[in-house]
Amino acid sequence: MLSLGTNWGDIISVGPDDILYIRDTDNVMWVYKPDSEGVYSIAATPFPGDPWNASGWFYYIKDNIEFVVNDDGFYGMFRFDIDPETYFLTAKETVNPEDPWPNNFGFWYGDGWHKFNLIPLGEFIFFHNRENKDLMRVPMDPFLDPVPGTWHKPGWYEDENNIIESDFNYKQVVSFGDYLMGLRVDGTLWVYHVSAEGELDEPKQIGSGWDKYTHIVALSNNVLIAMDNNGDIFRYVIDLEEVYNIGGTEN
Repeated sequence: MLSLGTNWGDIISVGPDDILYIRDTDNVMWVYKPDSEGVYSIAATPFPGDPWNASGWFYYIKDNIEFVVNDDGFYGMFRFDIDPETYFLTAKETVNPEDPWPNNFGFWYGDGWHKFNLIPLGEFIFFHNRENKDLMRVPMDPFLDPVPGTWHKPGWYEDENNIIESDFNYKQVVSFGDYLMGLRVDGTLWVYHVSAEGELDEPKQIGSGWDKYTHIVALSNNVLIAMDNNGDIFRYVIDLEEVYNIGGTEN
């Protein structure tokens, strides 16, 4: 689907309409758009303005919402609106524009977010703790509502009742339709069906040998893309509709 080379950069994340956000070695963020065949043959567009050198993680939540976590020692998380035409990011407007930032927390969601991988799925956001491997789950709407002050991570952050899995030992976890998909260090790939209530069914394995990939990213329409050490990105179509009817083909 795309060849970036071994020295491609360090951030790759999906956005709306299966676009990719990729940061190169000069800290410039690029927008890659797929063509009608799903291949990223269209010339990439760089973000305007200064390089995004402080950024460490990009998370596409839903609709026009993107979260960015800085990798600068504070690990602050910021909310952005996505332009539907250019896919560039602009900071979300504050709740009360008359208040000086950050008193109303319009787009700053606090610091210390390097511990978590954010995984939106349906009406929930799952948080995979990179340090202790706990998997947490909170409702989507309360998390996105800045009025209660989600910046200080109240309630759900300290509430052990929100931990739904301990020792969720995956090196990368993504949402894939109605499923959570986890890649283990041993190269096995696993999926968990997630109910409308946010409950996980028993996991099923999708083959092995996936450790040849450094990044996996879920697109729409049952498509998973995976990048190897050469910076080459491959496309897999995986059908999980018939109760874990496992299968996949590389394109």
